[in-house]
Amino acid sequence: MKKKVTQKSSPIGVGKKKSTKHTKKTISKKELADFVIDYKKIFKKIPSAVIVHENGSAINVSDAFAKIFGYKYTDLINKSALDLVAPESLSLAKKHIKENYSKPYKIIALRSDGSKFPIELSIVTYNDNGKNIRIVNCRDITQEEKEKEKLKESEKKFRDIFEQFQDLYYQTDMKGIVITASPSVKALAGYSPEEIIGKSFFMFYKNPSDRENFLKQIMKTGRVENYKLELIKKNGKTVIVSVNSHIVFDKNKKPVRIEGTIRDISQNKKSEENLKEKMEELEKLNKLMVGRELKMIELKNELNKLKNKNEDKK
Repeated sequence: MKKKVTQKSSPIGVGKKKSTKHTKKTISKKELADFVIDYKKIFKKIPSAVIVHENGSAINVSDAFAKIFGYKYTDLINKSALDLVAPESLSLAKKHIKENYSKPYKIIALRSDGSKFPIELSIVTYNDNGKNIRIVNCRDITQEEKEKEKLKESEKKFRDIFEQFQDLYYQTDMKGIVITASPSVKALAGYSPEEIIGKSFFMFYKNPSDRENFLKQIMKTGRVENYKLELIKKNGKTVIVSVNSHIVFDKNKKPVRIEGTIRDISQNKKSEENLKEKMEELEKLNKLMVGRELKMIELKNELNKLKNKNEDKK
């Protein structure tokens, strides 16, 4: 007799597939439109001056961009990118647009009132279903350019002074290697600056002992004034110079270089020697004149004595 098998019900969740019902939430056109509007609002409020072009016409701009160019948002939509470029920068802008140039570069831009100002552009390009999209970040560099211009003017003034400087201005490292030399080194020693930069300054000393004495003095006090030296010129002749130099220290008070000026005093020295010779000659002449005067007085006295004797005899 067969036993009747009674099927026991399985515990919940075991042996049975749980039926699940997936419900898809559809996004309405209104919700999608709201999302796009929010995106545009966010884009407008970003602090950077950004404009988005589609095939050369603006489709979106940030408020910061509109502000620096002096336009309203609505004035810029559908505006050509090249309308914002000054004539002198048009050829460069067209070239970079054609080449999809992506590195930062500078141009002169036009504000709504026609005034010009320099900007730096950073560009990202991509193709969206045949649409050529360019996202351009603009940075007003007016202040930077003014500062650069001031720096150029200062450098030019310094260069003019440097090139017209009659004394030799020089810099060496602490080992005596020449770092800088003004163009006046040509008149002083016959060398061009390029010929001595990178070489040891001590090769120009006539007397090797002067090198040691100079270093000893400047290391002791940090500076030397009216220090007399004899240097050898390119043509082998000697030039007598007066040196005013000091040690330059870094922020940690470590000596890093020596700088100063060198003046040719050969002519002064020659004048001093000539003056000395003349003074010696004058002194000799003066002695001679004094001796002569004394001799004349002595002779006069002798004559008077003789005269007196003769008168007594009478």
